Amino acid sequence: DTSLKVLGLTYLITFLHVTFDFLAFKNDIGFFRGRETYEGLSSRSLLSSFVCSLIIFLYLLDNDYTSRIVLTSCGVSTLIEGWKAKRVSKATVRWRFLLPWVMS
Repeated sequence: DTSLKVLGLTYLITFLHVTFDFLAFKNDIGFFRGRETYEGLSSRSLLSSFVCSLIIFLYLLDNDYTSRIVLTSCGVSTLIEGWKAKRVSKATVRWRFLLPWVMS
């Protein structure tokens, strides 16, 4: 009887977490999509946030015991962080001599 209550509570918390993640992603994309200028936003902080998210995602991807729900949430968050960093910095990647070069 107790394990059924714990299972139900776990499902409820998972559902709420996924719902709040979705709402946060939606608001984050809406904030950056509606902007023409990014005054006051630091491109370096957004880039460092993307790198940190990417390292965490790769670590979770390497771990065999990571839940698919956590992996999906972290992966989507990493993609959004990368999109924000690219959008604010207006960086482009050029391939020269078979190596990627980042141009501002």
